[in-house]
Amino acid sequence: MRQRLTIGRLFLHQPELLLLDEPYAGLDERAVALLDALLAQAHQRGTTIVLCTHQLELALQHAGRLLILHRGKVAHWGPNDRARQAETRDLYRQFAG
Repeated sequence: MRQRLTIGRLFLHQPELLLLDEPYAGLDERAVALLDALLAQAHQRGTTIVLCTHQLELALQHAGRLLILHRGKVAHWGPNDRARQAETRDLYRQFAG
């Protein structure tokens, strides 16, 4: 419930920039769906969203650009190209283990 409350407060004032660190942690499927909808609405309004997560599939749904870090260094940086998502998944698995 705390995570849900925190997420609700994030969107309350329709900020121009959202910085989210593991926002899906501790959420059930219903809350994940709600967060996804809120992120999509914020994106449509032009909000810049920086989302850090270990949940690649959720990131691939939302990201315009992807950054993969490995031991503090950039392993991948570029657009979220739908045609190359399999390659991105392989790269992520290589570094995430």
